Amino acid sequence: MLRTAPSFFADQFSAEFWYNRTRFEGDTSRPGKKKQIPSLLTELESPSGADGLATTDVDALSAGYRLENILLTQNGQYAYGTDMIVLNQQLNDIEPLAPPNDNNFPIPRSHSIDVGLYVEDVEQITDRLSMTAGGRVDGVFADAADHVKGVPILLSDLKQADLEQAFFLGAAYLTADYQLNNQWDVNLGMGFASRAPTLTEMYAEASFIGSLQRGVTFLLGDPKLKQEKLYQLDAALRYSEGKNRFGVQGHYAWIEDFITYDLLDPPGTSDGFQKGAAFTNTDLAVLSGVELYGQRRLCDYLTLFGTATYTEGTDLTRNTPSRLSPYLDRSARGGSEKEALPGINPLESRLGIVFEDPNPKPTWGIELMARVVDNQSRVARTLEEQPTPGFTTYDVRGYRAINQWLFTAGIENFTNKFYQEHIDYRSGRGVYRPGISAYFGTEVTY
Repeated sequence: MLRTAPSFFADQFSAEFWYNRTRFEGDTSRPGKKKQIPSLLTELESPSGADGLATTDVDALSAGYRLENILLTQNGQYAYGTDMIVLNQQLNDIEPLAPPNDNNFPIPRSHSIDVGLYVEDVEQITDRLSMTAGGRVDGVFADAADHVKGVPILLSDLKQADLEQAFFLGAAYLTADYQLNNQWDVNLGMGFASRAPTLTEMYAEASFIGSLQRGVTFLLGDPKLKQEKLYQLDAALRYSEGKNRFGVQGHYAWIEDFITYDLLDPPGTSDGFQKGAAFTNTDLAVLSGVELYGQRRLCDYLTLFGTATYTEGTDLTRNTPSRLSPYLDRSARGGSEKEALPGINPLESRLGIVFEDPNPKPTWGIELMARVVDNQSRVARTLEEQPTPGFTTYDVRGYRAINQWLFTAGIENFTNKFYQEHIDYRSGRGVYRPGISAYFGTEVTY
């Protein structure tokens, strides 16, 4: 991040650049994989039918910049700028014991460039009212390699589409914050935004990716996916007096052409790993949610706090199948067009108590917190998503400041609760969360 002094075209200029490269490899022959998902040995390709093997290698790159200018006005400021995000990724999912010309289930080497322009205006309208308005436009250009080693057919032929795609996106928002009195304020907002499909959503070619709860499922991308278009309303009410705080905020969003899944091989249609899903657009989905938080200072040393969050998602047009599906309706299951969206976490709250040094600059503190997660019964049953039970975990953490030194330590899940999040992997023995764990850290400031 680079910031400069005022110049002839702005009161403040900032420039940010980043580059990230990630590589990793996987191998199902490792003992941990065999123990966790025993069916890999029999369902992956092998001459004997009992020693199946698969390897993966992934290479992903993200780079970009953001240049921003800020102009100060009498009652606020304008910000305008440009940014660019470059993505490059590849995944090879190879079964070495299969025929070499047909043993790869990849995300091909694919690229995207997102170039955007944006502007924002923040104004103090009156002593009590402030407003923010902004917007941006983006051009997203994506492509992928047509031929991949281990895939016998050109990907453009398999997907019956041109792999080069372009999306022109827009976004706009308006928010208002009104101070009712010295303690209470209200915030209202509305906005529109569009999102292009990701490289995985467009180009995955039967790659085994754990994004669905049921586990080992191949995913099929579609370069002809439409961009999502979201319309959202927000409202919030907040209270603040000294160290006592309370707030509630909610949102409701309509998403046209929401990108979701179409199950290609429901139970009974095929064996082994022929359980797959294609990315598809559904005409209309809605997302709504609410968040509450509160903090109460009981005395100089003691503070109580709590938060609660809940999100609900519904697909309102579930019956239309994927373009690449052999069936006449979504997931080969007719019935109601309405269904819960997959991968939505249940109601969650965090409750805690803090003991802290009462001095203006505290030097020590201890926090005890309970994380309470409700059961989740709103599931996408046509995608074989299963309901999950609730659970409660307990954490404790603390800090101590001595001169320039800051020491932190904590114990998470100190009751050693055995639990699983709603969206965690379910294949084989499934994936469960860690038990009791401890950490320690230190920081020195000069």
